[in-house]
Formats: sequence, structure tokens, C-alpha cells
Amino acid sequence: KNAEDKLHGFEVGLHATHDGNIANNTILGHSYGTTTIGYTMKDKGLPVDNVVLVGSPGAGVDTARDLHIDPSHVYAAQSQGDPIGLAPAIVQQIYGPVRELDVIAIEPDLERLLTQALTSPNGPMLDPGVADHLTRQAADASQRQENLGHPACLLVPDVIRPSVARLLKRAAPRLKVLGHSEIPETHSIRIGTLIGGHA
Repeated sequence: KNAEDKLHGFEVGLHATHDGNIANNTILGHSYGTTTIGYTMKDKGLPVDNVVLVGSPGAGVDTARDLHIDPSHVYAAQSQGDPIGLAPAIVQQIYGPVRELDVIAIEPDLERLLTQALTSPNGPMLDPGVADHLTRQAADASQRQENLGHPACLLVPDVIRPSVARLLKRAAPRLKVLGHSEIPETHSIRIGTLIGGHA
């Protein structure tokens, strides 16, 4: 929702600066970009002819008509293995029927460092001291969550989820690692434990 004004201004600006006949305008969003498009169209409207939503966790509307465009010009696509489609089932399996998910998160500076190290163009390059620090803290956090009666689930950026899950598997075998896009729009999160501090 924070991007509504920017997206609306951009699309309106396209029309205002266009010379000649107005071209057919299609807006395409992927993942949480589809959510931004949905809320913007619902709240402000967008001067577009077609909407394409790919791998959407939810567009913030109940029906295509709520986007204030002819529903026959709204298209949605999802890959068979897209985690977005599996998200409600995955979360249900871990948490049951609750709507507020108590999660473990990583302190922002450490999360940034992990993202840079694990997505390096030369392959993952994580300092062994940082890896050891992370695995120890994750194991402790996992145990704390379970002691409180909560599922042990770490929430991380999608791009590092597979690498972090592999890294922590041995140290915290019952810890589930989810990417942000795997949390359904219908659920909220509460950070119960924060992993961070100095390595």
C-alpha cells in the first residue's frame, strides 16, 4: 500500500505525457507487485486497459470487478510449483488455523549481510564465523519458541530462503524456514524472537 501514490502517479503521468492517440496500456505485476497493483486500482483507479497478475499472493480485492476495470481484461497466472499457491497449505501445516503467526526473524543488518553473501554472483561466500553465529542463535531461538509453545519458524527474504534452510538444517532440524512470499495475505506476523547481535 505504501507504493500506491507512486504507481498511480506513474501511470497517470504516462497518459499526460503521451503524444497522439493513447496506446493500449497493460500493467503487469509479479508476486507482491500484484498486491500493490490491486490496492492502487481499488483505492485510486489506474488508467490501464489490461492487468496481468503473475504469482500473486493476493491483490487485495475479492473479485476482478473490484479493480474498476472490465474483468475480461484481468489475467492471472501461476506456475504449478509456485510457492505462492502452496503458501496457505504450508502455513496451515506449521501453525494450524491461527491468523497471527509468531515467527523468528533476523536482525536487519545481519539479514542484509546474509543476503549479500548468499546471493553473490561468484556463489555463496558466507564467513565461517557468521555462519557459526547464525546456526547457534537459530538453534537457541528455535528451542525458545518451542518452549513457549509456538512453532519454530524463521522468516527470511525469499532470495535466501533455500540457502538459509540448508545452512540451519543440522543445527536446528525442527526449525522451518519460510520466505516472505510464503505468508498468505490473510495472515499477520508477530516477531517473537530476533536473531542478531555481533558475531
